[in-house]
Amino acid sequence: MHIEGSKYQRGIGSGVVIFKGRDIIARKKMKLEDTCSKKQPKLVAIHKTLEEIVLLNRERISPVTAIIYTDSRVSLDLLRKAKKQSFLVEVIRKQLASLEKREWRIKFSWVNAHPGTLGK
Repeated sequence: MHIEGSKYQRGIGSGVVIFKGRDIIARKKMKLEDTCSKKQPKLVAIHKTLEEIVLLNRERISPVTAIIYTDSRVSLDLLRKAKKQSFLVEVIRKQLASLEKREWRIKFSWVNAHPGTLGK
């Protein structure tokens, strides 16, 4: 899974591309409010990716291990820190805990930001 979230002149958005092997099995684009902070689009993309995993699992597409690639070290650091964070970070932590209870292993991998990169 490769996520993206950015603030552009046209507005703020997030995107998710989910692969199974080399095949794209899901894509999602989200338009966000102009009041979002710089880090919120990336966190929204992670949140929506985890929601998509749950939906795909209902259709029995369950790789049990999912890797989420992001170029946002800030998001990864926020998720790793032990102290309580923003509402969205806490929602993501609850999603991760719920998936782990269902025996999913969710891994995060930082990738260098590069235009045109579709996952790894």
